[in-house]
Parts: sequence; structure tokens; C-alpha cells
Amino acid sequence: MRYAVMAAGLATLMVFESAGASAADLPIRSVPPSAPLVLPSWTGFHVGVQGGYRFDEANGKGTLFELAYGTVRADRRFDLDTPVGGPRVGYDLQIGPSFVVGVLGDFSWGDGRRTVSESLLGAVTPPPQTATAALAVAPSVVLATGTLSVRHQWDATVRVRAGYLFTPTLLGYVTGGLALLDERVTASYTVSGLFGTAYRASNTRTGWTVGAGVETKLFDRWRAHVEYRYADFGSQSYSWAAEGSKGKLRTSTNTVLAGVSYAF
Repeated sequence: MRYAVMAAGLATLMVFESAGASAADLPIRSVPPSAPLVLPSWTGFHVGVQGGYRFDEANGKGTLFELAYGTVRADRRFDLDTPVGGPRVGYDLQIGPSFVVGVLGDFSWGDGRRTVSESLLGAVTPPPQTATAALAVAPSVVLATGTLSVRHQWDATVRVRAGYLFTPTLLGYVTGGLALLDERVTASYTVSGLFGTAYRASNTRTGWTVGAGVETKLFDRWRAHVEYRYADFGSQSYSWAAEGSKGKLRTSTNTVLAGVSYAF
């Protein structure tokens, strides 16, 4: 009986050892490694188009000299607001996970113009003969009549920008640099009843610009942006020697733009 029990136990042990060996011979299935998470990079060139509105203001101060009446002064304000649009190019460099620096250049075409018609008055001051006459208001005469026109067409900028990535696909940035503006001035006046020669002048105004914007990655390599810029072009002098006239225009702009671009 004792030998029968021992034989049964030995048989059971051999069954477990055989099962263990079979399990050890089975191939081990490895879990495939997960693909690493790749964050979008902002480094590279980009080209796009944009459009918006330019709020354009020019403040003029001028003088006109006439031999009989002396110097007459006049101040004028010209609102030259216009839609604008054009290309935009740039290059960005991402620094670490959160910062982007780069350069931008753009060109926008618009057509802001304003023409004013005016009459310049010269005072007549005859010598007073009595105390009452000395207190009287001096009469005036129309010294000159005519039109003055200011026109702003294209503008362009070359700028640097620095931004912070709120998310891997959303950039907020500030920008600043050089600003250029096309300015054209025309005038035609009749002075003391005599028709003068027409006056024309054009200048490429140079100034500075600062602004801010946001830009986001849409899909694939496409981006979209919204931007605001202020530009100051200082004062520009104009001289109309044939009519004895001189003037200055102080110009500034506020521009709002939106656009899309493609990154390479």
C-alpha cells in the first residue's frame, strides 16, 4: 500500500514538471513601444498674405507769404483711412519649448486720399486815424483760394519679433522695427487773383513701428495670425517757392491685419 501511494505522488510530480516545462517553452509576447510624442516646431521660413485696415492721420501746418499782406498761416488735418493688403514673409527660430524669435517683412497696398478746398484770408490794417478806429476789427480779404490734396498708397515694414508659446500651437508676440510709407502731395491755388502753377511732390516716408499679435498653427504647415501695429513717421517739410508757401505734414498710422501663411 505504501508503495502504491509513493508511485501516485511521483506520477503527479512528473505531470506538474511537464506542464511547467511546456509553459517555459512558449514564446514571450513583447509589448510594442509607443511612438514618441513629437511637438510642432516653429523654426523655419514662412510666406503668406494678409489684409486689413489702416487708420491714417496726417496733420499739416503751412504758411503763405504775400507781399501786400505778409504771412498767412493755416492748420489742416487729413484722415486717410483705407483698406490694405499684401504679402508677408518671415523666419522664426524656436528657443526651447516656450520662446520664439524671428524677423518679419511685409508690403501692403492701399489708397488713402483726402482733398480740401480752402480760402486763405489776409488782414487789411489801414493806419488808424482816431482812437475809435484803432479799436475797430481789421477787415480781411481773400488772399488765396485753391485745393490741397494728400495721398498715401503703399506701406511696408521690416521688423523683429519675440513671442511666447501659450500652447505648442499658439504664439503671442510683440514686434517692432522700420516702417515706410508712400506720400504724395498736390496743390493748386489762385493767389491775389492770379492763377499759380500746380505743385506736386512725393516722398517715401521713413519711421518706426511697434505692435503685437497672435499666431496659431492650423493644420499641416498652415498658420493664421491677427496683428495690430502703430507707426510714426515724424514730420516732412514741403516748399512751394513759386507761391511763397511752406508746410509740414506729421503722419502716423494704426493698422489692424489678419492673414494666413505657409511654413517651410
